[in-house]
Amino acid sequence: MARKLTRGQFLKKSGTTALGLAAGGALLQGCDPIEYADAEKTRPPGAPASVLAKTEDVQTSYYVAKGKLKAILIRTGKTIRGYVNTCSHEEAALYFAKGVLYCPVHGSHFDPVTGEARKKPATKPLTAIKLKVEKGLVLLVKA
Repeated sequence: MARKLTRGQFLKKSGTTALGLAAGGALLQGCDPIEYADAEKTRPPGAPASVLAKTEDVQTSYYVAKGKLKAILIRTGKTIRGYVNTCSHEEAALYFAKGVLYCPVHGSHFDPVTGEARKKPATKPLTAIKLKVEKGLVLLVKA
């Protein structure tokens, strides 16, 4: 048998629900969505179609999209490495800060040089992207 709510109980429950939704929305609003550079739009004239970025654009990290691929390029010293920008645990986008790639969803950390998981809950490494740096350009190498 269904229990009837009084007007006061209804208002109290709906008010609590509305506050919860508003708080959740405020939290989500505070998250910065990643802005990916479009490799097709930033490709220099006459450059090969496999270009992801100019090497000068990759100072520490660089987010780039090419077709369905969303990648993060990381400069470590003179080397540029690339990974599919997806956490191996929950498939969320990663951020680069304080020398590590991290997932804001559950706090997993990844080594930017090897892609190996450093902090759980992720245990699998990131998916590496095969790159070639040539004539000031970062090129995607098809496997």
